[in-house]
Amino acid sequence: MAHTRRALRPSVLLLALAPMLVAIGSVVLDLVLFEFFGAFLLAVLSLLVYAGVGFVLALRLPRHPVGWLLLWAGALFELSFAASGYAWAAFIRVPGTLPLGEFALLPGLAWIPALGCLFIAIMLFPTGRLPSPRWRLPLAFVVMTTTLLLAANLLGPRASRSRRSSSLRALRRPRCRIPWRSADSSGRCSGT
Repeated sequence: MAHTRRALRPSVLLLALAPMLVAIGSVVLDLVLFEFFGAFLLAVLSLLVYAGVGFVLALRLPRHPVGWLLLWAGALFELSFAASGYAWAAFIRVPGTLPLGEFALLPGLAWIPALGCLFIAIMLFPTGRLPSPRWRLPLAFVVMTTTLLLAANLLGPRASRSRRSSSLRALRRPRCRIPWRSADSSGRCSGT
């Protein structure tokens, strides 16, 4: 029995170390982008507790799902905040200087599965199993809601740059206060 446990240990360590490294790397990026987070950085750093507790639980009790769910929730929350900060730096602070700004928008949605992981971890706490078979329906509801919310955010309409620039041009263009008339470039109403 001890031999199989030792053989399982390096793989568990590797599986637990990957999301923990993602969380720590995200925190480092959050510290670099301090001007984006400001005082909110303390709240972002406090989410590292989920990843830390999940890491310890996953190493001590590798078959317990609550530890893995907390580990992934913490890592995904940190990844989401870091990606949002990077996207801000790529598009707002210094536009065009940071590479892969468009791709940073995708991990910015990682908060959705992280929230799903937290809800499921609460349902499975403390035994790692649902309290009764009646909890299967709420569990299915959380999984379906998380999946649908993520799919809606990934596949939903997005404002492209061309739409944004045309809407900015429309804001600069003067509008006529009479609905059936349009304004020309000088701002005067034309047409009858």
